[in-house]
Amino acid sequence: MKKLQAVHLSLLALSLLASGCLSTVEPLILSEDSPTTVKFDFLHKPLPELPLPNDIATRYDAQSATKRRINASMIAPTSIESNVRKLIDELDGYV
Repeated sequence: MKKLQAVHLSLLALSLLASGCLSTVEPLILSEDSPTTVKFDFLHKPLPELPLPNDIATRYDAQSATKRRINASMIAPTSIESNVRKLIDELDGYV
């Protein structure tokens, strides 16, 4: 009996999910396109172009006050830039 109830609940959940995916959303009002853009390019060299602040370019660190650290690439063409990236990598992430 419990297996049958579980199957019925699963089918109900699946049908609700499927019906939600098939619906269309209409805007409340129509507006003109905006010239504003956000650059978001992970493959940009020498560093990715990311809008700030966000936690995309951070990693977990339990020792940090924010539990996040900036995850900077250590690959750099000069020793000065390499040193700067090491220092950036020690910064806390955003709150």
